[in-house]
Amino acid sequence: EVKNTRSSVVKQVHEYIEDHLAGDLSLQAIAVHVHLHPVYLSRVYKLETGSMLSDYLLRYRMERAAYLLKNTGCRIYQIAEQTGYTNPPYFIKVFKKEFGITPQDYRDRS
Repeated sequence: EVKNTRSSVVKQVHEYIEDHLAGDLSLQAIAVHVHLHPVYLSRVYKLETGSMLSDYLLRYRMERAAYLLKNTGCRIYQIAEQTGYTNPPYFIKVFKKEFGITPQDYRDRS
């Protein structure tokens, strides 16, 4: 029963992230949505998935950005905004760290 509850929380978290990617995805905001204390939510998430919520969020944002780069004509700053980055240079830095190339190079290779 506890396992079902944990997996239900993780499912709710993932859905919330998908629906609010450009918005506030702080641990606090997600915790409010699933009605749990932020520290407890972190613990439940780690127990259920084996990874940190922040790691999932980063990976999800980067995968979404990569998809948008390949499949839309959106400008880099627009993709940054759509994936929750208000600072495009920071988005580019994070993207490059994740994929080893800049968003523009990623798009050009696709």
